[in-house]
Amino acid sequence: MSADWAGAAILAAVVASVFAGVAGLWAGAGAVVLAWGLLPHHYRKGGQDE
Repeated sequence: MSADWAGAAILAAVVASVFAGVAGLWAGAGAVVLAWGLLPHHYRKGGQDE
C-alpha cells in the first residue's frame, strides 16, 4: 500500500512541477509581450516624433 502512495505522491509532484513550470513560462512570456508592446510605443511616441 505504501508503494502505491509513494507512486501517487511522485506522480502528483511531477504533475504539479510541470504545471508550475508551464504557468511560469506563460507568465514570463506574457510579461515579455507586455513589455515589448509597451516600450517601443513609448519610444516611438517620444523619440521619433518628427
